[in-house]
Amino acid sequence: MRKRYAIFGAGNYGNHALWYLSAERTVCFVDNDVSKIGNRYHGKLVVSLDEYKEYYRDAVMVIACEKYEEIALQLKKEGIKVSYIFERDRPWGNLIPWTKNGNLKAVNENTWRAHDIGLVGIYSEYSYGAEITYFALYSFLKKQGYRVLMIQHPMDSPHIPAGIPRLFNENPYDPQDLSALIDKRENMTDVNLYAETFILGSDQMWNCEISKLFNEIGLLYFIRDEKKKVAYSTSFGTEEWDGSLEDEIKYSQFLKRFDRISVRENSGIAICKKWGIDTEVNIDPVFLCDFKVYWDMANSSEKKNKGVYLASYVLYDTSEKTGLLTHIKEHLKWSEEKIAGIDAYKEGYYSVSSIEEWLCLIAESSFVFTDSFHGACMAIIFKKPFVIMRSSEADKRTTRVQSLLGRLGLSERFVSDVNEMITRNLLQNEIDYQKVHDLIEQDRIKARKWIQTALG
Repeated sequence: MRKRYAIFGAGNYGNHALWYLSAERTVCFVDNDVSKIGNRYHGKLVVSLDEYKEYYRDAVMVIACEKYEEIALQLKKEGIKVSYIFERDRPWGNLIPWTKNGNLKAVNENTWRAHDIGLVGIYSEYSYGAEITYFALYSFLKKQGYRVLMIQHPMDSPHIPAGIPRLFNENPYDPQDLSALIDKRENMTDVNLYAETFILGSDQMWNCEISKLFNEIGLLYFIRDEKKKVAYSTSFGTEEWDGSLEDEIKYSQFLKRFDRISVRENSGIAICKKWGIDTEVNIDPVFLCDFKVYWDMANSSEKKNKGVYLASYVLYDTSEKTGLLTHIKEHLKWSEEKIAGIDAYKEGYYSVSSIEEWLCLIAESSFVFTDSFHGACMAIIFKKPFVIMRSSEADKRTTRVQSLLGRLGLSERFVSDVNEMITRNLLQNEIDYQKVHDLIEQDRIKARKWIQTALG
């Protein structure tokens, strides 16, 4: 289960901390003011310190008030560990680690400016794929020696960002590498202060419908002309352009401002070529990151799985998928470990696994059934036999799966129904993972060279 937070201070600071940490990961407010205790503040119950100790002790304590030193001393006397101070030192605040000797690890304006690259994306989105792919690219670039600042969409977007990733149990980023939350679209130009080069990451940042949820940051419209702009393995998410003519004109114009572009799918090359833009395919960032990082994350999960089991990770449930999954279970005679899909997000954090648990469930499984692109990616990384099922014949997003599996010689693993799986004998046929990982290594070498050239 993901780490949860209790915010000390049901006031203005606490309100901003709630936005920063995200409401679904915050279990309560704590306050000394007896007039607030027992009431709700922005939907969260305000409790006394004694009530916190009795009912919410497992939640990580974050102090969000101006007189944080006094509160930290009070909590220390009560034997309560303080992990973070929420400081209003920049718009929408900043989460600062509280050291063992009781000092703040300050992150200041000069620290944000000391970066080589601004990595633009959706690293706090409700998606295992989105969060893991941005962390992977960040991790890869850091290992290459670059100083990387993570930048995301503004607070007035339909999908409101959080200050830290929502699905990781432990924030995997250095606090100094997370930019300030930006309040409005028009203020996104502020990020030009922090780097000379900006990279747009992967996932469906050029899917016209999805992009609008994030204020279209994938266009890098807020980056000045003289700054270097690079897109790595970015995706349109569909076989053909799926937006209006007006949006097509806008997107083509903004993409022509980029210095270098690579896309995730073969179909992306065709779309860019139509717009007079040269590009090539590069593998998804999850394959660039050292695979040991994923094993370490999986091993850090408190949820350990013993015995032989089938891991199922299904984003969009259908009767066809249920039927195929039932056939697999009956044939293999294994138990099933179900990983919560997007439907669980509507039910609150209690039903959503952390990314560490997600990785662990896949890593320790004996077979993976999924309809998720990144679910299949992780099965491949952990060398698991798998089947990925298309959502429907009309699904326009299958191009990413087809491109990846085609390059790795695994196209037969993408099925439409039970009959295809049986005909192809996928439950018995073994995958030659030595060959597959050799092909991945070739793609990684190509991607590293491309990035080095693009960054100059």
